Amino acid sequence: MKCGILGQGATSPDGSANFIHTFVCDDQVIHPVSGESYHSQLTLNTSGFANFQACPAGYPPGSAYGTFEETSVPLPGTGRGIFENVERGEIHIKGTLNCLFAIDMKFKGEVCLKNS
Repeated sequence: MKCGILGQGATSPDGSANFIHTFVCDDQVIHPVSGESYHSQLTLNTSGFANFQACPAGYPPGSAYGTFEETSVPLPGTGRGIFENVERGEIHIKGTLNCLFAIDMKFKGEVCLKNS
């Protein structure tokens, strides 16, 4: 299974970062009532620190490069599919951004499912 990540948020001039991240996976889950299919997903509250520098002339306007480190925790009630009932956990993200807006991230951590 492959998952993508969408981040909505910003990095402040002091380097602090605050995002809402949503993981969405390429699996297919069938809803028991409607029979419609959907994908596993989980929304996370993310904060951390970034060290970005402006890119030189010749790159897209407003582009930057550098590194960042963030910590993400699940937002209760946002899990679907394999992430349904996730109630806690923590994921640490280390990443880089280049002048062409390519982002590479490494993830470490776990999320915990609610005991029945």
